[in-house]
Amino acid sequence: MNKLAIAFVFAVFATLVPHVYAGVPGNPLCCACLSADLAQTSGNVTAQTALFCAPSAVGSEEELALRCAAMPGDAKLTCFNTVDNSSCSADLAGVGIRCPGSTAAAPAASPLNLATLAVSLAAVGALLLHRRRRA
Repeated sequence: MNKLAIAFVFAVFATLVPHVYAGVPGNPLCCACLSADLAQTSGNVTAQTALFCAPSAVGSEEELALRCAAMPGDAKLTCFNTVDNSSCSADLAGVGIRCPGSTAAAPAASPLNLATLAVSLAAVGALLLHRRRRA
């Protein structure tokens, strides 16, 4: 049983390793999901509030584009090049886009991550139950 538990833990970590949030390497893009439904009734609005803002590596904006497309309304993803040593929200503020909130968002878990977590918790529970019954 011990070898099976070690193999299971190794398999769980092997599936999670490629999905761990490790930041964006190099000089990333700064992307904002903007709602196209914003109506200006009066006055000249200079800053537009984004639905969400996130950094993205060059060429890997597809995940953010899918997340933006799932937002209510007719949302569009817009990306800009970042400036070295500055935050994504500061770069977007420079082009007139406000990011919601002031803290960094937690990375979203993919369905594979959630399934792996559920299976691993069930396995740990079964292992503890088995040991308790044996003792």
